[in-house]
Amino acid sequence: LYTERDMNFLLRRLIQVQKGICDNPEGKVADLTLLDDEERALVLERFNPPPATVAEMTVVELFQRRAAEAPARTALRYKDETMSYGALNRRANELAGRLREAGVGPDTIVGLYAQRGFEMIIGIWGILKAGGAYLPIDPELPEKRVRLMLEDSGAKAVLCYRASLGFDPGIPTLDLEDEAVYNGGEVDRDGVANAEKKV
Repeated sequence: LYTERDMNFLLRRLIQVQKGICDNPEGKVADLTLLDDEERALVLERFNPPPATVAEMTVVELFQRRAAEAPARTALRYKDETMSYGALNRRANELAGRLREAGVGPDTIVGLYAQRGFEMIIGIWGILKAGGAYLPIDPELPEKRVRLMLEDSGAKAVLCYRASLGFDPGIPTLDLEDEAVYNGGEVDRDGVANAEKKV
């Protein structure tokens, strides 16, 4: 039933347990270890190397750095459209400014009521850049559930797309397509506002 390798494996552990009993006859069985020093070093050190050094930066700072290093590179791709890091960063900054004006800051929860797409990502980054935390809300949920989520979370504002919320939540509501967010420009396929092209 057992190979020689299996038996050596079991014997090594039996010897380790017996050593533990002899070293501490009054000890608890739960305190005994099956690993000898060599195996313990293997498990704790070789199998678990020290974590890689990570720069002490927030996710927003990492994004800012990426946007500054490669503003023209593609950050988002959705269906046939793309958006560059530079465009995404500008949109998020503009939205963050509006959110701050609405009272969003550290420890502030903002509801994000949007379908998947560029607007959702812009909303997430805008909220994070304003210092807040986002609460994702599925637009398919019934109004009663959405109201409960906003009230229960203590959200101070809610972002929606094209005024799609459909009811007054009693807190500031910002439209992700509002011209104040995009400086009056319409989004085109390269993710750059037409208003910016005219400048």
